[in-house]
Amino acid sequence: MINADGLNPRAAIDRFFNTKLTATQLLRSLAVYRGWQVPARLENLVPVFTDFDLGNGAKHFFLFSDKDAYLECRNKIGIDILGDYYVGNVAGHSAFDAIKDDVDVVNINPYSPQEVHYTREQIERLKAWARIVKTEMALESAHSSMRGYAAIRSFSDYYFVMEDEQYVALAPDGRGRKLAAIFTADDALELFLERNPKPNRRPVPIGGEALFGAIRKMPLDGFVFNCSGPMKPAMFPLSFAAEILEKG
Repeated sequence: MINADGLNPRAAIDRFFNTKLTATQLLRSLAVYRGWQVPARLENLVPVFTDFDLGNGAKHFFLFSDKDAYLECRNKIGIDILGDYYVGNVAGHSAFDAIKDDVDVVNINPYSPQEVHYTREQIERLKAWARIVKTEMALESAHSSMRGYAAIRSFSDYYFVMEDEQYVALAPDGRGRKLAAIFTADDALELFLERNPKPNRRPVPIGGEALFGAIRKMPLDGFVFNCSGPMKPAMFPLSFAAEILEKG
């Protein structure tokens, strides 16, 4: 599985159309990218992202990966529709999180040769990826500076893996420690299952409070988030589960 984290959106989209990235890998790449340009307007000097009605009654939300993509769209539909103001260097997860409930279509690089569209039925998936990336950032902060506990506890879409209906699957560890393998997203889970094949393994979705409440009582040395990637794994001692529940 290719690590899509470092790809710019144009490269990621090209690989997706050439079946070298999965839809999930593409979403991760778009969510972690920090260079989006989003059309906006000023309301009381505060930038507000703009939605567009292109004539069919549907509301569209535009995201541009670079200035050239923005200009391609502006040249096609006109500055009167697109406007001449945008917010630059927006993180993908922030843009996804800002999509309004009444938006019908999210357009990535609209009117470019390789544009991508997400329909209303898919927008919740974009918002889910915003939550995933924010949780992974919180794990990184907690690991380095003991921050982000509330986001880690409130995340509702972790996975762990059961083996033979009795045991939680452990992350590989060269020092012989018993470290539970925990995952923030299905691509991280799939990487683990690909690289550590065993029969009778069953992924189990679980929310943060239930996860940490259960794991702190297990005979473990600790736990590892996303031990097989695609992002850098984050390992914590068992005591961290109690800290999350107390401070989160």
